[in-house]
Amino acid sequence: MKIDRASILKNIIHPAMALGLTMSAFAGGNGPVITTGPIERSPDIKLLPRPDLVPLGFTSTRKEQYDTQWHRAYSATVTVANFGTAKSEHFACIFGFKVLATNDPVKYPVGSKGLCGFVTFTEGLDVTEIRDESSTVSFSIPKSVSKIEIYLLVDRYLWGTDDDWENDSGAELTCNIAESNELNNVWGPKVYSFIPLPNTPPVVSW
Repeated sequence: MKIDRASILKNIIHPAMALGLTMSAFAGGNGPVITTGPIERSPDIKLLPRPDLVPLGFTSTRKEQYDTQWHRAYSATVTVANFGTAKSEHFACIFGFKVLATNDPVKYPVGSKGLCGFVTFTEGLDVTEIRDESSTVSFSIPKSVSKIEIYLLVDRYLWGTDDDWENDSGAELTCNIAESNELNNVWGPKVYSFIPLPNTPPVVSW
């Protein structure tokens, strides 16, 4: 007996259409997929609730007792706000530097950049919350530089592909917290000048 496959297929599809269903087949052997109406599109990521972590500044205190042979130690209190629409998870504030004057043009040439410490927010931040966090030794400055800029970076990697935090992109820019705005996470700089005179304390200028 000859089988009319077109007739069978018509009898299968027709009742489905009568129920207001749509049928679409995808290549690759997965077979037909029946859905009950239009396919929902993924919402725009900008419309999802996201935190927006913004650094508001930091203060620092010299900690000579924690100095090493090559670095000056500082304690810092950093201030960060969450201006987004969702609470953030824990994150870190990283300190970046840019050399303005140096006594070691080989290791720390003028214009060179790097990362030099961090402070963590272990509890994250609620929506609209502004909070301070500090640590005993937050960042260090090489003794071989005589003038340096220090920047505060929110939610960046301390160990990235390189030491230039200004060229961060992709995962290094986003880091651990997916924010509604990833381009407002840098504050600064503060300029630290070290006058090479005996018994003269370092000068910090704003």
